[in-house]
Amino acid sequence: MDRYAVVFCEQGGPPAAGALELRGDRLLLSGPGDEVEVLLEDVEDVHVGSRRDRINGHPTLVLERIDAAALHVAPLGVGFVHEIADLVTGLTRKSGDVLTVVLPLKPGCAARARDLLAEGPPLDLEALGLTGHDVYLRDDDAVFVFRGPNAASLVGRAARSPALWRAGIAWQACMAGRPRVVEGVDLDGVDPAYSWTAA
Repeated sequence: MDRYAVVFCEQGGPPAAGALELRGDRLLLSGPGDEVEVLLEDVEDVHVGSRRDRINGHPTLVLERIDAAALHVAPLGVGFVHEIADLVTGLTRKSGDVLTVVLPLKPGCAARARDLLAEGPPLDLEALGLTGHDVYLRDDDAVFVFRGPNAASLVGRAARSPALWRAGIAWQACMAGRPRVVEGVDLDGVDPAYSWTAA
């Protein structure tokens, strides 16, 4: 079970320090005298909040729910929200038909990374508009290559999906640093650990 220290609140409510747990099809946010359970199917959008959404000045994830107030979640210490914030910022500055994202991995995480890749992508890549996607595992990082018309825009749109956010939490234990968008990377002699091409 994945568990992270966070500060959270419902939109307009007081913040509470506690923990975020990923439990299959739901998230549990719990703190002293306060507990919120969120079914992932009830989350219609996830995004990095603006400055006015921040909790105690920290970058904050906003979970928009279908029939309830939005939830604001700010990780304590190094948290996934910072990785999302960096990636989204990088995506807004890129254009072109190929997008390459490098994710640093912790030592000994190659097997876990392969297991995560074996589950397949969290989104329908063809419906998203991509034409190809490869992931390469090297000694200390994973290289995600996306292909399609204006690939950065397509992936940036996907970054708002709860399904992608949930997948990101699953990768959190393997991350040794923040993902970064790069112009190119040397993949000579490296076979993809995952590969997809649109029909």
